[in-house]
Amino acid sequence: MCYYASGRGTTAVALSGKRSMKQLRIFIAFASDCEGERRIIRKICRSDEMIRTLCRELEVHLDCFDFKDVPSDAGRPQSLINSAVDRWKPDWFIFIFWGRLGCDAGLGMTGMEEEWNRAINLNKEGGGHPRVSLYFNEAEGNPFDVNSVQEEALEKFKTAVFSEYQALATRFKGSREFSKQFRSDLH
Repeated sequence: MCYYASGRGTTAVALSGKRSMKQLRIFIAFASDCEGERRIIRKICRSDEMIRTLCRELEVHLDCFDFKDVPSDAGRPQSLINSAVDRWKPDWFIFIFWGRLGCDAGLGMTGMEEEWNRAINLNKEGGGHPRVSLYFNEAEGNPFDVNSVQEEALEKFKTAVFSEYQALATRFKGSREFSKQFRSDLH
């Protein structure tokens, strides 16, 4: 099996008449205070031995994608991210929050909010596909990093999500707990 990797996903090409692998494409949406959890997801998908063994046995290739994989270009940055998501067609949207929702991406909402709306619309259109997951870090942060405007915006977002959708959210405290929880969810 040969693999071709790019920012748009990985393509498995069958050689010698073998079947091509299925793909599981994961889009990671996160604010700047969740960079550590983003790295954890990528590391688990790339190098966790149990996950790699499962992928081999099930003939599945995992591929992660987030806004940092979108090359800069002319135009509104979030529009570029939205277009990349449309091309990439994720199977699973993962949203990770701690104390920030992000800043206005140019249409009166944050990039996370745009990505959430896109994920929910795709989920409705696809009859439950792609999967959408929410993770909330409840660990204590550095009191000097607290941004009351961001915390208020995040609380407002959470209230709207939970009042409008029957969202199942995972709550965790810190990176170690997140790593265990995500590994479990991936199984």
